[in-house]
Amino acid sequence: MATGWAIAVGLIIVAAAAAGTGVATGSAGIIAAMAAAIQSFEGWRPGSTSFRNNNPGNLKYANQKGAVGCDAGGFAVFPTYEAGRQALCTQLAMAFNGTSRVYTPEDTLYNFFSKYTEGDSIPYANFVADKLGVTAHTRLKDIAPA
Repeated sequence: MATGWAIAVGLIIVAAAAAGTGVATGSAGIIAAMAAAIQSFEGWRPGSTSFRNNNPGNLKYANQKGAVGCDAGGFAVFPTYEAGRQALCTQLAMAFNGTSRVYTPEDTLYNFFSKYTEGDSIPYANFVADKLGVTAHTRLKDIAPA
């Protein structure tokens, strides 16, 4: 029960923070929902890599703001869950608003997750699309216009 409460509070904090990233205010909810779906797909639970690293998106280390280094697998390590969640939301906001060097608003969820994950991206894209109420062929800009 406490974990669910912490996640809900984290979503509220992240939604408020994402509103200041250059993405339209209405997009903050989409970013929070997509971050929550990614966290779920990544298997966030005690003992998991993402949990140990306070990295709910299992982001690879790329000198992200707030990261304190990386683990042996190259995943970013954050000092707190909130810092890791904010890094994920910042990455998503950059994809939606066109400021990412990797992702573009033209990317479909299939395209996005083929770049995001090292594994099979099709189940990942389908899982997130289902959570967002769209298809995996939907472009980011059609989910949350910048």
